[in-house]
Amino acid sequence: MNRYIRSVADHFASNGYLTATPALFDWIRPKYKATYEQPNVEKGIAIIEQIPFGQAIADLQATVNHLKLTQEKVSMVGFC
Repeated sequence: MNRYIRSVADHFASNGYLTATPALFDWIRPKYKATYEQPNVEKGIAIIEQIPFGQAIADLQATVNHLKLTQEKVSMVGFC
C-alpha cells in the first residue's frame, strides 16, 4: 500500500465504511511501497505481472469473505 491508497481508504473510513487493502504485492515483494514516478510504475507493473491471476482472485475473495463476517454488503474499488 502507498500513501495515495491509504488516503483513499481513510476517506472511505471517514465516511463510515469499513475498509480493507489486501497486500497483493506481498506475494512477490513483501512490504513494497509503490510510487507514481515512472521508474517505480514500471517496477510495480513488473511485480504485478508475476502474481498468478488465480492467487490475486483468491486473496480478494478471502478479503470479501472476511468482511462479510461483520458486514451485510461489501463493495470493491480497484486501482491499476
